[in-house]
Amino acid sequence: MQKARPKFKIFFYLVIFAGVLIGLVILLNRSFWNGEDKITIVTRDSEDDVIVTTFDPEVNEIISISIPGETEVEVAKNLGVWKLASVWQLGYQEGEKGALLAKTVTRHFKFPAFVWADKQSLGLSGSSALGFTKAIFGRYDTNLGLGDKLGLAFFSLGIENSKRVEIHLEETGYLRKATLSDGTYGFKLEGKIPQRIAIIFADPQMSKGPFRINLRDRTGETNSTQELTQVLEVLGGKVSSITRESEIDIVCLVKSNDKRIGELIRNLFSCQPMPGYPEGNFDLEIVLGKKFGSEF
Repeated sequence: MQKARPKFKIFFYLVIFAGVLIGLVILLNRSFWNGEDKITIVTRDSEDDVIVTTFDPEVNEIISISIPGETEVEVAKNLGVWKLASVWQLGYQEGEKGALLAKTVTRHFKFPAFVWADKQSLGLSGSSALGFTKAIFGRYDTNLGLGDKLGLAFFSLGIENSKRVEIHLEETGYLRKATLSDGTYGFKLEGKIPQRIAIIFADPQMSKGPFRINLRDRTGETNSTQELTQVLEVLGGKVSSITRESEIDIVCLVKSNDKRIGELIRNLFSCQPMPGYPEGNFDLEIVLGKKFGSEF
C-alpha cells in the first residue's frame, strides 16, 4: 500500500494542475461569458435553420429557439430581403462572417444577440461528450474565445434535462406560413414578439425596475429609431425620450450608469463609449449617427 502512495500523489497533483490550467484558460481566453449573466448565441445548424440559444445562470436554464431557414427576413446593414438560410453565406461575402446573422436576428426578430458561431458550437448546449469535445476544441468560425467555450460547457454539464428547453418559432404564432418574394413557400414574421419569447432575452438589471433610456437621433433620417427601440424594450428598457438633432458622421455612441449594460449595448449595436454618465434621470443615453442605418 505504501508503494502506491507516490503514484497517488502524482495523480493528485496532475488533477490539481489540470484544474488550475483549465481555470486559467477560462479566465484569460474568454470574450463574453462571465458565468453570471445570460448569454445568447446565434448558430446555423446542419439543416440551414438558425438556432438561437440562451444560457441563463440565474435560472439554470438553456433555452434553444429554432427558426426555419425558409423564413424571409430583412437583412441587417440594409442588404435587402433574403431567406434566413442564406444569411450566413452572405455574411462571408460581405466580410462580416457570422456577425451578419447575429445582427439580422437582432434586427428582424428582436432577439438581442451579438455572439455567433458555426454549427459545431451546438455541442455546448447538449449533453454528449463528443459534442462537447468538438464544440470546445474543434476548428470553426465564432467570436467566442476558448475560455468562453470551456465555461459554457461546464455550465451545460450541470443543467438537468428538464431545464433544457427547445422552442420551434413556427409553433409560437410569431411566424406565419406565406408565399415569399421569390415565389417559394416559407415563413414570414407575424405581429410583435410574444411576451413568453421576449422574456427569454430580458436583461435582469434593465427589467427589474424603471430603466430609462434617452435616444438622441442624429441620423438625419426619419423612422430611424423604431427597430432599435423595440430591441431595447425586449431587453427591459423604457425609451423615455427621443430627440432629433443635427446629423453626425458616426454609427452610435453610448454612456450608461451601469458598466455591464453599457458594454452590452455597445456590442449589440457597434457603438463607441462616451465619457461620463447620462444626464438627468436617465440610466442610458444613446446617440445615433448617420452611419447607424448601414450598420444595423
